[in-house]
Amino acid sequence: MSKCWNGNSNKNISSIRLRNYSLKPWLFFNSTNYINDEQLIQLMKDDKIKLQIFDVRSSDVGSCVIHGAINYRVNEFIKKIPQILEKYHDYNYIVVHCMRSQQRGPKCARALKEAFITSKYFSTSNVSIVILAGGFSNFFNKHFQEEDLFDSIE
Repeated sequence: MSKCWNGNSNKNISSIRLRNYSLKPWLFFNSTNYINDEQLIQLMKDDKIKLQIFDVRSSDVGSCVIHGAINYRVNEFIKKIPQILEKYHDYNYIVVHCMRSQQRGPKCARALKEAFITSKYFSTSNVSIVILAGGFSNFFNKHFQEEDLFDSIE
């Protein structure tokens, strides 16, 4: 039995190729970049990759998050964008998601990208800000038996 719960997902998100993180993010600013669950797991298991995951679910957060994820409600995330950029600008990837990555996750990723473009870090950072395709629901439904991929929320 899994150590966390999640609602059902009706949406089947197709795999979207992850771009090379060595490319400058401004080249992709007008597009929304997604990674799928398998790509995220590869990044999580690669010790050479600096990765931070942000879970922007609120009341639907349930009892767990993806391993290593920080959970902020959308408004809290938006307020913390300057601190997020300060702390994570030298990472390879920042992954943002909500339950299905349809509204809240993309909204936060866009806000973070917009702030990044105008920040002092833009010219020197190679961070990729991406959205988890299908969100937590898709990730959990496919990988709920792999407990090492999740952290419990107290």
